[in-house]
Amino acid sequence: MEKSNSKKMSDIIYYYKWYALAVIGVLAIVLLFVHECATTVKDDIVVNMLLSNDYNEDASVNIAADLEGKQIFADLNGDGSLKTYINIVKVPYNLTSEADISSSMQATVALATDDALLCLVDEDLLEMYAEKGFFEDIKEKLPAQIAVRDDAFFTTSDGKTVGISLKDNAYLEKMGISTKSLYACIRIPIEGSDEDMHSKKTEASVNILAHIIQQQ
Repeated sequence: MEKSNSKKMSDIIYYYKWYALAVIGVLAIVLLFVHECATTVKDDIVVNMLLSNDYNEDASVNIAADLEGKQIFADLNGDGSLKTYINIVKVPYNLTSEADISSSMQATVALATDDALLCLVDEDLLEMYAEKGFFEDIKEKLPAQIAVRDDAFFTTSDGKTVGISLKDNAYLEKMGISTKSLYACIRIPIEGSDEDMHSKKTEASVNILAHIIQQQ
């Protein structure tokens, strides 16, 4: 005896419902991913802070809000908004625990990304990273309107000037960043990075640095 149409449909639904649910689930995830990509505001510029001293937990948000509000940098990704991310990593100079080693690895990864060129680094960490060749000669990047004393520069053993002292910087201290041994550096370009975008990010980074220095 042949099955009725309703029985056949019931069997099809029974056997294939899990496949259908799986397909619907995958489609939902894809649509959610597309929506997130379309609506998420991407960072125009990232600033790394590699600190061995304590800092205010609100510093990252407060500095980002100030830079965006005062339009210190341009809309580099063309999405119609200004967005910066202040990436703060606390790195103990002496690595004595797994957490310390993890923080050190985070700092190394941060220095290896192409989004962050301006780095604010405590002196004890700067000595370590500078010798590894992470930073450019910062004197060559400074615009004429930024006056810096010669004794405010950090120079490596091979004579390369890679840092500018931000000691007692009123702007950063107000934001909750200890500056007693803090330096500003510009990271070298990563091999294969887009030269035009690197140039734009360098200009934005220098503008941010000028804004910080001029708050003295």
